[in-house]
Amino acid sequence: MYRYGRYSGYRRRRRARRLRILAIALVVVILVGSLLYTTRAGNNILSNIGLRGASPQATPTSNIAAQPTSRPTTVTSPSPNNNVPPTAVVTPEATPTSQPKPTATSTPSKSPVETAKAYIANWEAGSYSDMYKLLSDESQKQYDRQYFVTRYQQIAAMATIQSVDASLNTSDAINAGNGNIIRFPFNVTIHTRLVGDIKEQNLLTLVKEDGVWKVQWGPNMIFKDLSGDNLIRMFPYSAPRGSIYDRKGRPLAIEGTIAQIGVVPGQIKNEKVLLQRLSQALGVSEDYIKSRYQGGQPDWFMPIRDLTKQQAAQLQKQVGDIPGVAFQERVGREYPQGPILAQVIGYVGAITAEDLKKPEYKDYSPTDVVGRAGLEAWGEPYLRGKPGGKLAVVTPDGEIVKVIKEVRAVPGDDIYLNIDLDLQIQAEQELSKGGYRGAIVAMNPNNGDILALVSEPSYDPNDFVVGISQKEWEALNRKSSGYPLINRATGSSYPMASTFKPISLAAALEAGIYKPTSMFYDPGYWNKLGENPPRRDWKPGGHGWISLESGLVQSCDIVFYEVGLALYKKRFDYLSEFAKKWWLGRSPDVDGVVNASGQVPGPGVPYPGWGPGDNVNLAIGQGALNVSPLQVAMVYSTIANGGTIYKPLLIDRIVAGDGSGKIIKKYKPTVLGRAPVSQETMDVIHRALKDVTSSQVGTAYYVFKDFPIPVAGKTGTGQQDEKLPFAWFAAYAPADKPSITVVALAENAGEGSVIAAPVVKNVLADYFNVNARTR
Repeated sequence: MYRYGRYSGYRRRRRARRLRILAIALVVVILVGSLLYTTRAGNNILSNIGLRGASPQATPTSNIAAQPTSRPTTVTSPSPNNNVPPTAVVTPEATPTSQPKPTATSTPSKSPVETAKAYIANWEAGSYSDMYKLLSDESQKQYDRQYFVTRYQQIAAMATIQSVDASLNTSDAINAGNGNIIRFPFNVTIHTRLVGDIKEQNLLTLVKEDGVWKVQWGPNMIFKDLSGDNLIRMFPYSAPRGSIYDRKGRPLAIEGTIAQIGVVPGQIKNEKVLLQRLSQALGVSEDYIKSRYQGGQPDWFMPIRDLTKQQAAQLQKQVGDIPGVAFQERVGREYPQGPILAQVIGYVGAITAEDLKKPEYKDYSPTDVVGRAGLEAWGEPYLRGKPGGKLAVVTPDGEIVKVIKEVRAVPGDDIYLNIDLDLQIQAEQELSKGGYRGAIVAMNPNNGDILALVSEPSYDPNDFVVGISQKEWEALNRKSSGYPLINRATGSSYPMASTFKPISLAAALEAGIYKPTSMFYDPGYWNKLGENPPRRDWKPGGHGWISLESGLVQSCDIVFYEVGLALYKKRFDYLSEFAKKWWLGRSPDVDGVVNASGQVPGPGVPYPGWGPGDNVNLAIGQGALNVSPLQVAMVYSTIANGGTIYKPLLIDRIVAGDGSGKIIKKYKPTVLGRAPVSQETMDVIHRALKDVTSSQVGTAYYVFKDFPIPVAGKTGTGQQDEKLPFAWFAAYAPADKPSITVVALAENAGEGSVIAAPVVKNVLADYFNVNARTR
């Protein structure tokens, strides 16, 4: 039997124990329930047993930008001078310049991490529609698909976005809203064309809806400072294109002004008359002209087309009196010297859609210009510079709210040439005044500097800046035009003719088969190969007895037929291989221009076999031997300086365009090799070339007999079937201490001594500033 006191205490202990058990059970239930509700596995269990209901809609917090109540509209901003059409703040999507990344899933996941990763991956891939599928119901109610996709596309275009790289930080996730809201920090690098990389840290907010996690979206997830109706605007800073100058700093290609003709709608008094007269003057339809100014404000200048200065002056007279017609200028490429040095300088043109697909143009925009020919094309990486811009968040009225990033434009670098503009102009005039098609090259034989590089006929590169028609382009490429786009001085090859004879003489002396005093008999013909009719000398009746050295002075073909045959007998390829050592048959590799390699014929080149007749032809510079005028200038510069073969240098230096004067690249004299001759042989050649202009039997004596400065040179006449021959003259002066080499070629013009020698004489007279020109 229990006593009362003890029994009463026992009952109290039992009640306390039950309370403790209930409390523990309640805690366990709460913990298990929480685990089931907040984990992916738990959600699956609850859903399977029917205990998982709809989760409450998440409420945006201060970390989520305020959402606009309506879609932003495109805002326009008038030009500061109110004379040109406004520019839209939001522009069409730019052409993609990088390969899209693989598209991720577009289905929301029961894992917030998986949904977040999918959203980031789709953003990187540019899959905006798939991004939209991952948005929460609330976000999709607030922003429809078209608005969402269009906004991303327009911002990508406006901000010049090329690609996006983002990384999710899942370890620092922020939980909120009773486990129904989670925010992941992420780092994003937005690669843009104009302002480079933009790095931001942001938050990706997800909410749980019906057991899956979705993205709670706002504009601040594009750029963290973008919110509400505000817009993204890029203020582009153009990079002035670098200039091209001659050796004295005189401009050859610069950023200048381009004339424009246009219409100011509010000033039109008689639209019918305006359209008729403009259509006739410009050669375009009335509908096209009207389409160019339709929709413009009354006081806007609506451009119709660009013009050269000459075209503008002519049109001012034709249509300048019509009310509503106006002229103005814009910044653009200008070639102050017009056709002078055109094939070397080249020209710029508008970039094309095909260009923009190429890797080298990934940083270009559809409105850019690019170098299309000559130095403009070769120097594009230097001349273009680097455009910049200011990327900002703006209000619908255009007021700047926040500058995201600003990068100043870097001007293009300037290219300085070794060309002497004065000499270039005089040389071009020498060819053009005679109506010759051909080339002139002037070089410093002591370092390879190119002083003049002439190709005739020429063209005006300013025409390409304003745009040429298909008809005009076809005209430039017709045979009747003389193919003015071709750089004949460096990019075309011709028979070298008798200007090759110094090499043949040198080969004979170095081979030991003849001496300078070796005698030959020239009756005016030669038939030692049994040819019928026999080969003829240029001089009827021949030269009689003549030495090897004098054979070069008088350019006696019979002497060099003998040389060609003797060299063939010594070794059939001796002369061919000897000629190649003078840098013939391979490219001079001059930066900035087209380089012709030419051809030195020999066994198997250009056809199978190599007989004595082929070698005889080569000895007088005929047959299949082809060289560019620049290569001939290299040969005679090598003779002038005593045997050093210099690489021709068109460019002197490239200078930073930022005004610092820093030299980006300096071109220094480069020795390619040595002529394969002894000093004794070089002395013989030099003496003979002096006699060409100073001895009464020299082929250029009557051209240079009164010239006050001694000149060494050689005539050449390249024979053509049923056509006038190519006229050559190659020279250097002063003969005993040369400072310049000049080579002239006139296509199908006649004898070298009659046509080309006077041209070279006049160029030398201009160079030395002496009054001894041939009129």
